[in-house]
Amino acid sequence: MGKETLKALGREALRTGGMFLPDIAENPQTETTDIISRHVSDSTQKIINKLRGSGARKRKRAMSATRNAKRNKN
Repeated sequence: MGKETLKALGREALRTGGMFLPDIAENPQTETTDIISRHVSDSTQKIINKLRGSGARKRKRAMSATRNAKRNKN
């Protein structure tokens, strides 16, 4: 695995681990295994999206006045 992949896995593992205890404390009636499995599946999807590069939305650049004029000219 590449360095970037391992960094993404480590960061997401820390985020996921930090969410287990607060969720268990807030929802004592919910089974612990349900909370853990939900967080693991969520973090797996987040990691996959980050490694695919679809995590950030790409924005279109505004066209400059000269570029827009050239476009309208044709």
